[in-house]
Amino acid sequence: PSLPLPSRGGVRGEVGDFVGEAVQGAHAMGLKFIAELHPSQVQETFQFFVEHEAVYHGLSSLAKVCLITPNQSYPYDKESEGAYRGMFRLLTENHILFDCVYDFILDEGQTEQSMEKYDLLVLPETACLSDSQLEAIDHFVYHGGALLATGETGLFDEEGRPRDGYGLRCLGVEKVKMVRDTMRPTYLRIHATQQMHAFQDTGLIYFDGSYLYATMKEGATASWTLVSPSTDGCPEKCFLSKVKTHLPGVIRYTYGEGKTAYFPWHVDGLYYRHSSSGHEKAVLSVLLNLCNDDRQIVTNAHPFTEIDLFAQAEGKYVLNLVNTPGHRSTALFETISMVDVEVKMKLPAKVQSAFSLKRNHALDLWQENEYTCIRLEWFELFDTVVIS
Repeated sequence: PSLPLPSRGGVRGEVGDFVGEAVQGAHAMGLKFIAELHPSQVQETFQFFVEHEAVYHGLSSLAKVCLITPNQSYPYDKESEGAYRGMFRLLTENHILFDCVYDFILDEGQTEQSMEKYDLLVLPETACLSDSQLEAIDHFVYHGGALLATGETGLFDEEGRPRDGYGLRCLGVEKVKMVRDTMRPTYLRIHATQQMHAFQDTGLIYFDGSYLYATMKEGATASWTLVSPSTDGCPEKCFLSKVKTHLPGVIRYTYGEGKTAYFPWHVDGLYYRHSSSGHEKAVLSVLLNLCNDDRQIVTNAHPFTEIDLFAQAEGKYVLNLVNTPGHRSTALFETISMVDVEVKMKLPAKVQSAFSLKRNHALDLWQENEYTCIRLEWFELFDTVVIS
């Protein structure tokens, strides 16, 4: 069974509904984006789909990561929207293939079969969850899935009422002892024994916003530790970076055959607001660890190049690339062309050819271990590559 996917917010929801997500049709956000394009680009985009409409029928996403859209939490004044947008951006900019799925889908029948295709479930500040949704998530992890959660995930029911502790059994935490809303200025310390490749150049991640003091379960492990907030000035000026605490930055836990990682703070919301590379590295390092460092896509493409990969009937695959450097906030400018873009993909089956629909010619294709590789000499607003 397929899951109804929400219109992906931000640029992906605008450009992507016509290019990367064309199979789902032109959503309202897409129409808004098209209206803001230069008339020649509007004509070019619609003409492209008139000519290649058949390519976008019957596609199925190959993404192994599922990002839950915390729709139920929005009306209850949670920090879910910023967290979702931050996580969405982070995954997109790092070319992690993912699907967006509404939280209420977890209440519907056949959820187990629908979620089987995913290796990792991401819950960005998904505060409000029903009992049946909690059960579906726990079942997913217990039978081998991985989970990344942040902030107040699972602390409220679907109507915003507080729970007596964390609702998810799969997380390595039980209850919140207290919440400190103002943690400025402070840092998270990355200890030498816990430093991964991403943190070779620094031992600190700057911290802001609230922190949840949580009771850890037996068997849970903590990584990174909080530096006590300074009462006067930033920690590096007050030498408070030397003050040690045991408050964790991320809590890992094994549940059944699966594993989870929980950030008791709003790392995704902070990335949405500040775009700090430290917050990006924190989430990405934990996410890749949960996925056993298994990337579906490896590319030299710019972070503003959005990439989606789909399976088509008869053993064909469709790779969509959307170029967004001309998009900034509510403004749209002339697109900057991308040059010499290589994309390496893990495909379910062997292929022999790749064809660019936008440029109407074959592309270089080769194999590197388990990756199928292609090279695009250049593309502008978008391109669709059919691989067979």
